[in-house]
Amino acid sequence: MKAIISGLLLFFCILFSYTEDIIKTTDKLEYEGKYRDALNILREHFNSMSPDIKICWRIARAAFLVSEETNEKSRKMELFEEGINATKPFFNITDADKRDRAELIHWYAVNYASRIKSLGIFGGKESLNIVPEIFKLMDKCLAIDPAYAGAYLFKAKLQAEVPFFLGGDKFEMANNYALALKYAEKEKMVILADAAKALAKRNWDVTKKAHKADRLKSENYAFNKLDDMVYSYNLLIEAKKIYENKQNPAEQEKILYKEILKLLEEYK
Repeated sequence: MKAIISGLLLFFCILFSYTEDIIKTTDKLEYEGKYRDALNILREHFNSMSPDIKICWRIARAAFLVSEETNEKSRKMELFEEGINATKPFFNITDADKRDRAELIHWYAVNYASRIKSLGIFGGKESLNIVPEIFKLMDKCLAIDPAYAGAYLFKAKLQAEVPFFLGGDKFEMANNYALALKYAEKEKMVILADAAKALAKRNWDVTKKAHKADRLKSENYAFNKLDDMVYSYNLLIEAKKIYENKQNPAEQEKILYKEILKLLEEYK
């Protein structure tokens, strides 16, 4: 009996090590901007009958990143569907790490929202059901992992984009950007740049913010101390510094850095 248990433990240790090697390899490929290569490897190790949640959500992430490089609409839709199919059937996995569970829901929602946006549904009556559903998915992420920055970022982007009757809210948008920054890890530069663009587009001054005094009790008050354009500039400078202090920036960060420099030129 002891021999059987020892054998099983050894098997699971080898299996875990193998999965971790796959994840390290594909994460490195994504870091280098080789999203298609990462997706192909992840596909090879996806098993719908015995899903590994770490591989499931990474397929959805890689599929979305590949879609960003694709101009053909039909191909984009295929990639979004792949991301959806690799995640949605496995929401019932509850014995996994909470961050992986949050990532699974988040990357499902990213692909789902991207798909319906490509179809133009955000502008139609279907959005009355779809947009609230996406907000609920992000709330579900945060119920699992309250420190998951990706969900706050997603909510902020959605609040900036959709009309008020669907949950759009330019004040709460800033609060969610602030929370995303509070919990940001490796993705902080991306969040800083995204928040900067959203605040510049909102372009409120402190006087306008003061009229919402009943809502200024938020812990994220920092966003309300300065005019949006000033705060936006500060966020871009912070993002720029993060990049310039990196010895080996990701390919995505290299592209973003060029965009940040271009945006900063507009403030002169």
